[in-house]
Amino acid sequence: MTHVLVLATGGTIASTTASTTQSSSGAAATEGIDALLSKVEAGATTVSGRNILTTNSFLLAHRDLRLIAEAVTNAVQEEGVDGVVLTHGTDTMEETAYLLDLIHDTDKPVVLTGSQRANDGIGYDGDINLVDAIAVAGSQEARGQGVLIVFASEIHPARGTRKLHTIDPSPFGGTGPIGYVIGGEVRFQTTPRCYPVLPLPTRNFDNTRVDVLVSHPGADATLARAAVAAGARGIVIGAVANSRF
Repeated sequence: MTHVLVLATGGTIASTTASTTQSSSGAAATEGIDALLSKVEAGATTVSGRNILTTNSFLLAHRDLRLIAEAVTNAVQEEGVDGVVLTHGTDTMEETAYLLDLIHDTDKPVVLTGSQRANDGIGYDGDINLVDAIAVAGSQEARGQGVLIVFASEIHPARGTRKLHTIDPSPFGGTGPIGYVIGGEVRFQTTPRCYPVLPLPTRNFDNTRVDVLVSHPGADATLARAAVAAGARGIVIGAVANSRF
């Protein structure tokens, strides 16, 4: 029998509007793994869960990403675990998925999912997304496919996938979808390309600063110099042709 381990980190899938004050808007992550799995029917797949964080993903820092990476790496190495699902906020899901794909060195599926609507909101999409993600993580078809994002019945590769819409129930796009979950059946149309595996981030990752700058007409090196002065170890520049920094 296939066994899938679900790791919870927070995000909208774990958020409730009731947890926010009358003067605030949106929702805050409050629900743990037991609440997320309470309504899940996984069929022949057995499921267990574990809490890693309970944080909205726009608040995640490098240290949090390292802890998530360590938890996923340890989970896929556990005997009896055939696949791993990571519940995560959508705001930075693409960044975490990409990091995990860089260090993923087993053919066991690792699948990220979440929701666009709060756990206690109308049209909550977390349950079906989680059920679909478990189906993919427990499927033979997903083995060797690297780290995946499963959302709105679509299967996306970690690399090249971006969140393209703030509130749309199907927010992800880019190089995918590469497959679908239809009535619980996992169907792949293509296979993501595999790349060399990098080592797991160390504690040095926690405080490594890399700033991202965007060039524009009339831009100069002022912001780049400010980034270096602030302690940036590297700078990523979204530049136009022949930019001068």
